[in-house]
Amino acid sequence: MRRTITKSFLLTTALILTLGSAFLYAALRFKKLNFSTVSPDELLYVLFSPTTGANMATFQQDILDGIWPLIFALTIMIIPIVLGYFLYIKKDADDDIVGRSVRRSLGSYTFLYALFLFLLSAGYTAQQLQLPGYVLNRFTDTQLYEKYYTDPATAQLSVPEKKRNLIVIYMESMENTVASRENGGASEDSKIPELEAIAMNPQNVSFSNTDKLGGIQPVFSTTWTVAGMTSQSAGVPLVPTRDVGDNDFGKLSEFLPGAYSLGDVLADQGYTQQIMMGSEASFAGRNNLYSQHGGYRIFDLL
Repeated sequence: MRRTITKSFLLTTALILTLGSAFLYAALRFKKLNFSTVSPDELLYVLFSPTTGANMATFQQDILDGIWPLIFALTIMIIPIVLGYFLYIKKDADDDIVGRSVRRSLGSYTFLYALFLFLLSAGYTAQQLQLPGYVLNRFTDTQLYEKYYTDPATAQLSVPEKKRNLIVIYMESMENTVASRENGGASEDSKIPELEAIAMNPQNVSFSNTDKLGGIQPVFSTTWTVAGMTSQSAGVPLVPTRDVGDNDFGKLSEFLPGAYSLGDVLADQGYTQQIMMGSEASFAGRNNLYSQHGGYRIFDLL
């Protein structure tokens, strides 16, 4: 009886580990096809953010397309487990073609095979998702804000009596690679000649690390849509604090309550603020960012 329980436990554990390995393979393939350039912090934010405003029909189809790779991987990986089951559990007679001592080893070997497969899959997934770097950045303390950050809530700001209008334009997925190689891009012919001319004009300000269209080193958790909006307007990354844990950003009653953003500055100076979006403002909690930091009047698709 005890040997039977041990056999069943080993094979059940082996099956679970194999399923986990197949799932990791399918998940990594799905990520490469649909989110090839997404960083771990962005991926986690997307997973914990509300899906309001997203095209769920496309997302659901992508998940369905990922089922077949999962089945294929599981089928290939589980073949040794099935063979081990029939040789180790079913064929347990003394006169069987496989000796009893050999059969006793099959359960352990099957478990070790599944464990090795899972550890290999987990290690490769962690390497492809850059998880070691993410964990290191997440738990490393730096002096960035102690040395370079000035709290705008306490800073002495000089505001002219006659105020001017301020227009800020966010461009989704715009990057320098579509500019000409001559000016630091990656295209033979510039896809953004007008914007390129504006950026290269010495009378304008361009935040570049070269005299061409370069760029800057992004701070951790500032590289996707709402994180970029947050860091640009408040000067802080969009990272869950220990107070809010892994709560859904779109459902938080307060969106980074300790931050003091450009919207807060302008609101304190009597500005009436509006923001227009080409998608639903509730996606990724952007409505909370702008309603709670500046009292913006929001215009979106709704």
